[in-house]
Amino acid sequence: YLVYSWYFLSQGKLDDAKREAALMVELEPMSSEEGAFYALTFYYARQYDEALKVLERLDALDPMYPFTHYMRGQSYIMKGKFQEGIAEQKIAHEVFAAPWSYARLAYAYAAGGDKGQAVAILDSLRKQSSTSYVASDVVASVYVAMGNKEKAFEYLQKAIEERAGWLAFIKVDPIWDPVRDDPRFKTILNQMGLKQ
Repeated sequence: YLVYSWYFLSQGKLDDAKREAALMVELEPMSSEEGAFYALTFYYARQYDEALKVLERLDALDPMYPFTHYMRGQSYIMKGKFQEGIAEQKIAHEVFAAPWSYARLAYAYAAGGDKGQAVAILDSLRKQSSTSYVASDVVASVYVAMGNKEKAFEYLQKAIEERAGWLAFIKVDPIWDPVRDDPRFKTILNQMGLKQ
């Protein structure tokens, strides 16, 4: 059910994705992982309040499950609650301690208007990329939040070449909404075999 849900998300079939994810949670009601991925379907459907309700129920299972904090942070950011979003992304990054979670924290800062913090994190990630993998799609998202479309598309192209995993959800991820109408975005979707 999880994999079917991901497939439907990648194709932009949000109702089908939610249905499959609901079946997954029905089978594994005590799993924070399955619950967080169920919340992800609401997040991609831009139903942020529903995503937050699902995530709130997960706190009783595992209050420090990092993907719960990540999803809550993203939902807050999309609702314009930037301080709450930044706080949640900090918690997620403390647990994940991965380049992608650090980049998502940079995204939160950029979306909230603190470009200085976002740039500082990007500089740190640039240095880190010489010794470990830093996915280009998460870097691209920070540039989207900062309004730098040229850099965003430069890194999106790199992400395609890298076959960055989370790029599979580019068709539905609200992070990309600010550049969705740009003709280059349609080109990216076509390169990936996804129809708009």
